[in-house]
Amino acid sequence: MATPVPGTVAPRRCGAQAGGRTGGAAGSARRRDGGRLVPDAAGPRWTAQEDRHDRPDAHPPDPHRHPDPRRPVPHRRPDPRRPIPAAPSPGPAPLPLTAAQTPRLGRRALIHEHRVTLATPRRRYGPVARLLFVTMDLLYGRRGSLEKFMVLEVVARIPYRIWENAAYRALDRRHRDTGLAHRITERIVENREQQDNEQWHLLIIGELVAAQGGGRGRLRFGLLPWLMAVGYYHVAWLLFVLAPRASYRLNADFEDHAEHTYAEFVAAHPELEHLPHHSSFARRYGASGSVADLLRQIGHDERMHKLESERYLAAEPLR
Repeated sequence: MATPVPGTVAPRRCGAQAGGRTGGAAGSARRRDGGRLVPDAAGPRWTAQEDRHDRPDAHPPDPHRHPDPRRPVPHRRPDPRRPIPAAPSPGPAPLPLTAAQTPRLGRRALIHEHRVTLATPRRRYGPVARLLFVTMDLLYGRRGSLEKFMVLEVVARIPYRIWENAAYRALDRRHRDTGLAHRITERIVENREQQDNEQWHLLIIGELVAAQGGGRGRLRFGLLPWLMAVGYYHVAWLLFVLAPRASYRLNADFEDHAEHTYAEFVAAHPELEHLPHHSSFARRYGASGSVADLLRQIGHDERMHKLESERYLAAEPLR
């Protein structure tokens, strides 16, 4: 009998020659090994009980086959001849936002924008805006104060609420016009964010006023702000129904007045630079290192609202 060459597969045998179930020591070794490959002096052999599909040369490796998690993955060394792909260059980091999607500025940027506001002349206010500002000065004084700012923020949310409701009604009528419907939807989102931003201003300023023990008069800080808000709501709603651009212009005047009022108040009170600000709304709106930086941030938010109202003036009406 010819001896098979080491490293090759011997031909199949059967019966006693193959050392089957009663094939002596070799058969016992094969039974203990489960009918698999048994090394011997003549080289590797395959038993008669093995399945032909278990042979290593029965199937070529499938590159798409999921690897066996029990089998360790061989480590592949990188090819030094293959160039390493360059990492994508990161783009400019987006500005952090407040809870109402307005840019959140750092201290240096806040100081710069504060100086820009002080150097920028005010808008030419219309008659309705001037009447509102005169009423505020008569009731709460011409100089700025936290109590006055709190009343301003009560009134500041009203135009955005009117515009949001009007946009929803326009969407009900023009939803089949795809292009116009997209513009109306964007306007709804903007008005919602603007209204939320003014609401955060009201909560934060009210928190400061309460910490100083102010704003407790039910007439000055309860009934009168409510009456002003009701009157301003009807005026702004009537202007929006008759002439929407007049409503946008009135709000731009209001926000410009608020921006300059905050900036002048910070400039007139340098002690606010050293007054730390701690707020329960800091995690939602954003934390500020001092009360001065907080008021600068609020003033910058008012500028953003003014620019948005001016953009509405130049855009086509949503009708």
